Amino acid sequence: MTSEVVVVTATSTMGFTGDVAINPTVVDTNGVAIAGWTATAMPATLTLADGGSQTAMIQVKIPSDSAALAANIKIDLTSTAAPASATSAFTVQKQLHIPIEAGTGTLVPHPHPGLATSINVKTGTSVIFVNNDTIVHRIHGDNGITHEPNDLAVGGTYTQIMTADGQWYCHDHESGTQIRNISVVP
Repeated sequence: MTSEVVVVTATSTMGFTGDVAINPTVVDTNGVAIAGWTATAMPATLTLADGGSQTAMIQVKIPSDSAALAANIKIDLTSTAAPASATSAFTVQKQLHIPIEAGTGTLVPHPHPGLATSINVKTGTSVIFVNNDTIVHRIHGDNGITHEPNDLAVGGTYTQIMTADGQWYCHDHESGTQIRNISVVP
């Protein structure tokens, strides 16, 4: 699952003051909800003063195996005034970033909070390993993931384009004790 954030600003006009509820949805070009995608407003309600503005973040979660790469974020605003809506195009690259977070290298096997041990991706997805740690790592790959030839430098990335199922773990620190699977789905 990938998360992205969209920032929304609501501005009071014509003397309006009060609460404005934000209800975001993810839809296709026909206005139909896209299965598996979610949108959450943070905060879900803004309080506007006369002539004032407030911002909210819309967190959009996209499944790693989503077939849809283009969507619209529809934002419905409700209050004591007339309802309002806004729509914005949203395009997703066929990429999955797998971060190796700071401090990961001190623990064996490496914890990857929020990362499932089995992930599904669509054929042709670029899986990008990102070294956010303070030490080097090396991605050991089997099957559809090529073993990384050199250490992954701090701040570096290692990219694999998935066309077949694969397995990976950190060659430098895990020695196969924490195998993770990436399955390619049609």
